[in-house]
Amino acid sequence: MPQDAIATAAPRRCHLGGRPRSLAPREARVTVRFSASELALVADATDGIPLSEVIRDAALRRRGRRRVVVPAVNGAAWQALARSAGNLNQLARAVNGGAVLDAAEIEPLLIRMREEVQALRRGLIGLPAEEDSG
Repeated sequence: MPQDAIATAAPRRCHLGGRPRSLAPREARVTVRFSASELALVADATDGIPLSEVIRDAALRRRGRRRVVVPAVNGAAWQALARSAGNLNQLARAVNGGAVLDAAEIEPLLIRMREEVQALRRGLIGLPAEEDSG
């Protein structure tokens, strides 16, 4: 490397990773006392969010984050999609591993996966199972 390049190279920064420092770090600590029944009510309202965050949001009158409740129909769709994705992943792994697959073997799998994905798409937009919009 020429001497010019060494002299003009940008200095290396240390500690590039990690969590960035907050512009307004929380250093003050406040103690809050609850009765057992009050604590039970507050704890029930947290939905898995840290209690300190819930209390801070309430005190500052901010809308806090809420845990998303997935409807049962979406949970079933998620499971169907996971099965199809698993089947496709196994097929891709076999092909990438050098396996030579017979079209007669994989065609039924691909047809079933296509039908599952089409049914999932129809279900997500509220169409009956036998209709197909393309």
